[in-house]
Amino acid sequence: MWNHLIRQVRCRGSSFPVIFVMVWLPAVAPVSAQNIVTNSNLIASLEPWTQEASTTPDPSATGSASWTNVFNDDNTADGTGSAWIQLTGVPGQPANASIGIRQCVPLPLAPVDVASASYGAHFLAPATGNPIDGLANATVEVRFYSDADCSTFIPGTGGSQGYRLTSAALSDTVWYEIGDWNLAMPGTPVVASSAEVRVFVRTLASTDNGYQVYFDRIWMSLNGTVPVELSKFEIE
Repeated sequence: MWNHLIRQVRCRGSSFPVIFVMVWLPAVAPVSAQNIVTNSNLIASLEPWTQEASTTPDPSATGSASWTNVFNDDNTADGTGSAWIQLTGVPGQPANASIGIRQCVPLPLAPVDVASASYGAHFLAPATGNPIDGLANATVEVRFYSDADCSTFIPGTGGSQGYRLTSAALSDTVWYEIGDWNLAMPGTPVVASSAEVRVFVRTLASTDNGYQVYFDRIWMSLNGTVPVELSKFEIE
């Protein structure tokens, strides 16, 4: 699907220098090519991300969220890492039990008109330590709010993308990307002041098993643009 692809531009066989020119024009609509998520690459710690476990009306869940540098999808520089999410196995644990991390993101120049959003995350579900049953998934989710502290949800402005943890998805080396490049707001643009971004592991059916997933490169931008760092330019 298009919304699961990283966009690429390739320039082949050219002996001329390639020049990228940015021209600033008066804006006719709010546009942001900036990744507005803080600490999206999980550098050195989880902060300002906080752990969150499902509660009523969903089943309660137990587990942990911690920073680690065992796996990362950024580069190999010192200090890079990822969020290690572990959902504890509980006998008879029902569907929709989840554990993960969340962040309330103040929107730039809030309150702001939001017509659409792009969001996503990268994850690794190691083959070592995960059951081969496909009864859980890795999910990224966003929700928009009219106030600055993610208290008053704007109906219809939530979105989520998940990837089922089947045997084909489990790997000690392969990172997957989940996300949506064009989450449209309902009707006319909504006026929002903050957005909640969450990544988590969630059960899809009753299971006794626990699961672990590493998340990295969590991003969100507004009004039809994708953060610059997610576009890959190659010149050969």
